Amino acid sequence: MALCFPSATRPKSKSKWVRRAVGGGALPSPKWGHLSLVELGLRNPLAAALGAKGESEMPLARRVLSAQPARSLLPGDRYYGVGAVLADLSALEERHFPVRVKANLKRRFLEAYPDGSALVEIGTGGTSAWGERSRGRCSGPDVGPHDRSLVDQLAEWSRHPASELLALYARRWEQEIFYKEIKGDTRSTPCLQSHTPLTAMQEIAALILAHAVLVNYRVEAASVGQVGVLRISFPKTLQVGQGLWQFLEVTSDMLTPAQVSLVVRRSLK
Repeated sequence: MALCFPSATRPKSKSKWVRRAVGGGALPSPKWGHLSLVELGLRNPLAAALGAKGESEMPLARRVLSAQPARSLLPGDRYYGVGAVLADLSALEERHFPVRVKANLKRRFLEAYPDGSALVEIGTGGTSAWGERSRGRCSGPDVGPHDRSLVDQLAEWSRHPASELLALYARRWEQEIFYKEIKGDTRSTPCLQSHTPLTAMQEIAALILAHAVLVNYRVEAASVGQVGVLRISFPKTLQVGQGLWQFLEVTSDMLTPAQVSLVVRRSLK
């Protein structure tokens, strides 16, 4: 199964695009809410939504969840660990959601499993309920073990043991690398260069599309070089890709198709 994660940046202020500076200071920078559905490992953006009207994370998430591939896992943090959201997630067929929930979330114990997890029932405030498994501990790459209470739809504990799902949930922190790459590596300036709300959103969308192109380029380079995709540096891929695109643009009327293919193969290698 693929492993995905909804990555979000929230605007620190929901004010209008232009605000008057207070006390003669510098004008505050406007901020956009943005959420991407990211394939962990490759960090490939699968879908994205921008909060043009100051939307919070949940409305943006509902706009991209349908893009989750079938037979994939989408780990979610406590923001998604409420009954109403869990009921909506469980309605999506062939998609699975290990979601962290608060320890005080009301649930009804149904059955204990040998792997240390249990089947529980979580109410949604209505007549329906979400019956899934509760889990124990996991650890991330930079932190020690932490108590985690997760729920998911994978009730076959023998095929999907708790330890395996906890390890996958810990990988959700990789989505922070996606934002590092898109904010620090792909972009050449600390702030957007646009001057209107519309062009700012277009610029953000262009950064996400450029990131997706670079991910595909890195995958292709891995197949040429016979190395693991994640061993290939994203900044170096960006650097080589930029140089290649500039060279091909300048020499577009000087090279034959065969020569262009040779240049691209050498760049990939």
